Amino acid sequence: MHNRDYIMPYDIDLLQKAAVLPGLSRDPRWDVRDSTLDLIRELFDDVATDSSSRELALEFALASKLPDLAITLIADPEPFVRSTCLTAMKSIAMNLRGHIYLSSTGLDHQLVQHILKTTLLDNEPLVRRSAIELLHYLVCTPRADTILFNLEHQALDASTMTRLMADVDAEVRVGAVRLLSALFSVPDDQGDPAWFLEVGGDDLISAAIVDDSRIVRQETHRVIAEQLLPATDGLAEKGSKRSRAPRMDALVGLLGKLDLERMRRECEPEHLYQEVLDVDESILTERKERGEGNNVLACYDC
Repeated sequence: MHNRDYIMPYDIDLLQKAAVLPGLSRDPRWDVRDSTLDLIRELFDDVATDSSSRELALEFALASKLPDLAITLIADPEPFVRSTCLTAMKSIAMNLRGHIYLSSTGLDHQLVQHILKTTLLDNEPLVRRSAIELLHYLVCTPRADTILFNLEHQALDASTMTRLMADVDAEVRVGAVRLLSALFSVPDDQGDPAWFLEVGGDDLISAAIVDDSRIVRQETHRVIAEQLLPATDGLAEKGSKRSRAPRMDALVGLLGKLDLERMRRECEPEHLYQEVLDVDESILTERKERGEGNNVLACYDC
């Protein structure tokens, strides 16, 4: 039986009358708290069955201040609950009415501040992954409010991005590359990716190109091929009609020297095993008497 099944049937009227969700959010069983967050997330998800019932669900969720309830679990002692809380808050933020609610109550700023100061430092990679996905949406999407953007512009700084790009978890580093991509797409008044350059995005992308993890290199290749190169090709070919920041020139120079096809090949899983696939069978073949030592690989010399 799914965890939500023993919470309650999906009946908005029952939920409203019983007012059980606050109590469930404090249940000593972590899976009940986790399922409570899942239920809140589903009320805001845009995947709707019936438009009228979805509107009823949203009305209930907002009238009951469920976003306020959900955010109280962001520091839950159980990492799965903390991660689910961040996922639920992302669903709320992606819903137009949920987004308006977060903005009007100041919960969006509170949420971003908590992510930057606490959640990105969580000792569980699962939580850090969820945090960076939510941060990406809150600060860097077109729907992000100007006030929120300005407040967090200074907080999402070079030291934060450097720490994320050096995270021990490869999935977090992948998320950091995507966040760098989002920062690159936020132009200043002159049309330059000032935020990207302020956090040292040129150096961070350069390091990500040779990251130990294949999936980080793969995401870096995608960002460079689909976003950075198309945006800087014109600058490299035609030159600039106005002065550019030295870091921007350095980035253009770096991208111009990359062999994208080689990067792509080296990101393929098969590349990692190519040396094994290309082994010369002769070194595994015994041509002399057993034990005479004619094999190059000592482990096969028996």
